[in-house]
Amino acid sequence: MLEYTQLGCRYEAITRWKQARLRGDAPSMDAKPSHITLDKGKAELVIRWDDGLVSQYPLAQLREACPCVQCRGGHANMGMAFAPDDLLTLTPARSYRITGLSAVGNYALQPSWDDGHHTGIYTWEYLRRLSPQQLG
Repeated sequence: MLEYTQLGCRYEAITRWKQARLRGDAPSMDAKPSHITLDKGKAELVIRWDDGLVSQYPLAQLREACPCVQCRGGHANMGMAFAPDDLLTLTPARSYRITGLSAVGNYALQPSWDDGHHTGIYTWEYLRRLSPQQLG
């Protein structure tokens, strides 16, 4: 699982994101998915957002970025401040497959993984923050 030890770097990244948002050039975290595709052949989750952005999430890195309390190592490590700065720099322990994917209300997805894990709830805001692609 992930170790969240670079808090200073993450804080700086969050601060830079907040400053960009104040300037008006940060991506909207209010965007909602208009289409979601689980591409098992490419091992990626693809989300088309209502503002036009298309995000492609490699499944292995998405699993490593699981936001649940168990994967985060306790309640003290919850929240956006502990989100990975760059999803693509995570080094997965192995490859992962999604065996099931459920909507959670109108605000999140909850994948079931082939390692038996199923408690992570990936909110739209969290997924947008993790998006390897951003609007230019």
